[in-house]
Amino acid sequence: MNSKFKNNWFLGLMCLLSACEIEDLEVPNSSDYSKVYISAAVENPVGFTVAVKDEWFPIPLGVGYGGLTLPQNDLQVKLLVEPQLAAEYNENNGTNYPLMPEDSYELENDVLTILKGENSSGNAIIKFNPLRFTGLRPHILPVSISEVDGQAQINEDLKTVYLLVTGRYEENPFTKFSQENWTIMDVSSDENDGPTTGGRAHHAIDGSLDTFWHSQWRRDENGNRPGHPHYIVIDMNETKPIHGLELFGRTNQIGGNGNPRDIYVEVSTDGEHWTGTLDYVLENTASNTIYFPEVLEARYFKITVKASHQDVYRTHIAEIEAF
Repeated sequence: MNSKFKNNWFLGLMCLLSACEIEDLEVPNSSDYSKVYISAAVENPVGFTVAVKDEWFPIPLGVGYGGLTLPQNDLQVKLLVEPQLAAEYNENNGTNYPLMPEDSYELENDVLTILKGENSSGNAIIKFNPLRFTGLRPHILPVSISEVDGQAQINEDLKTVYLLVTGRYEENPFTKFSQENWTIMDVSSDENDGPTTGGRAHHAIDGSLDTFWHSQWRRDENGNRPGHPHYIVIDMNETKPIHGLELFGRTNQIGGNGNPRDIYVEVSTDGEHWTGTLDYVLENTASNTIYFPEVLEARYFKITVKASHQDVYRTHIAEIEAF
């Protein structure tokens, strides 16, 4: 095809298309294809991560009108929090997100208006306070269109938005527990490393950073010494809500080897039945603060060290605190 013929063919096609004006295309019952929806529901779930503090964080929610036409009259769209949909969402998606507690959220201006000839509304505001959640793990809140006043259908696929909010602590807001009545319930191994330091397990809860628990480092009669995993189990001698732990490294080994790196934490109320929290990776720093994904009732907690920094066989912890 030479260039002159190609140009003529293109111009002819454009003339043909220009002869068909948009208004000449009529779709029967075109309003049936135009529906109201929650704009944010296109991205379900909608995730946010915020600092956990006693503040109310706002999330704007708007509704839209999409299809072949624009509304011929004003539409009043009412939003509603639907807690019962959280369980359905978890079942359908293989998740176990807890519902935001009732006192942790507020929906403001829950009726939105899409004006005649417009395709979107202003915003409703839903506020939430993450300090009132049950912990740091993501909490879910379903918000739906409950009704539309103004002769419009609801897009069932975009009727509900699932807000998923995860908290993070910028600093520890909790008070440390007293170690005064704590005892060691069990330990995988420990070591007496001298009269002034000592590697006994009880040094991990004696309130001093100058002493530490050290897994056995001397070889036994067969020339062996235990490797990972190492563990220590602490009895607080009372059951209380626990949010997390702070672990202090051996002061003369910060940045060196032996401080815990990969750990797993479990808690128990009776010392027999245990609830796992998470796997944690610790930095090789003076201390590491870890938070449980939710607040747990516990009298006992068990720290299992699965690997130490620089991949040595041993581990040591100067101090363990809980809050």
